[in-house]
Amino acid sequence: MLEKPAIDPWTLPPAQALPYWPLGINFDMHVYLTTSERPFDVFMEGTSGLSDNELPHFVWSNITYGNYKEHRVIDFDVKFPQVS
Repeated sequence: MLEKPAIDPWTLPPAQALPYWPLGINFDMHVYLTTSERPFDVFMEGTSGLSDNELPHFVWSNITYGNYKEHRVIDFDVKFPQVS
């Protein structure tokens, strides 16, 4: 008689998905723009091609996780490098 192979639970689709954070928790979102091909270079000094003062960035504070009616807008100018 053939035995059924053991099922590896890590290869199965999830039976339940839960959020990582509890609803109602507050957090800040930091947004950085970069010209780098490697997005995390924005956090390493001297690797982005622009100084920290030239990189557009902003912070939205006190965002409540689960408040899906939240709406924020920001206006800023982005300086693009000259291309020949």
